[in-house]
Amino acid sequence: MVTVLKIIIAGDTTFALELAKLSIKKGDSKVLLIIRDREKAISIGSEINAIIVNGDATDTATLDELDLQNCDYFVAATESEKANVLSALYAKNAGAKNIFIRVEQPEAEPLLRKLGFMPINPDVFAARYAELMTTRPAVADLVTPGVGEFDIIELPVKDTKIAGQKLGKTHGEHFAAIATYYNGVYNFSKEKKIEPHEKIILLVSAGKEKEVTKELNKG
Repeated sequence: MVTVLKIIIAGDTTFALELAKLSIKKGDSKVLLIIRDREKAISIGSEINAIIVNGDATDTATLDELDLQNCDYFVAATESEKANVLSALYAKNAGAKNIFIRVEQPEAEPLLRKLGFMPINPDVFAARYAELMTTRPAVADLVTPGVGEFDIIELPVKDTKIAGQKLGKTHGEHFAAIATYYNGVYNFSKEKKIEPHEKIILLVSAGKEKEVTKELNKG
């Protein structure tokens, strides 16, 4: 059975909304958006197929209603860095598994990483993407979401029936396995035996993620 990820995104910034749209498009996630302004919450709710929570990301009453201990990804992406840090700290204390914080101050990133958070600077990401488009356009055309012919995805091996197979033998009509991943280490060897506790990294034909997931569950 494929795991449905629970993703909570705080904020109505462009970054937050685009992330919500991309997560929903993948089709394997339950996305909740925390939006403070009531009118914006209503407007965005009519445009995005996410669960809209009208509330303040720093309000403990609002956060306590979100079952944070079962949250796979919490993304603090409001306009306020202070609000982002406070909501992320609360989410971590409540048991959220992976926490990302939208920040604009590079000097804060080392501290946030040491505290167990993943800092995200949208401007830096945009610059890296622009660099990819200009210096490696073939790669950008290959894997750019919504544009390229392919996408790169990862899946827990335990959610498939491919454990025990060799990496080099794991491929199909719409995908090819390119690596395994566990505890910060990637393995690209074709002879690598895929283990149940790992994640599998796949190059997938764009729009075929669901078909690939079904194929992987056939064994």
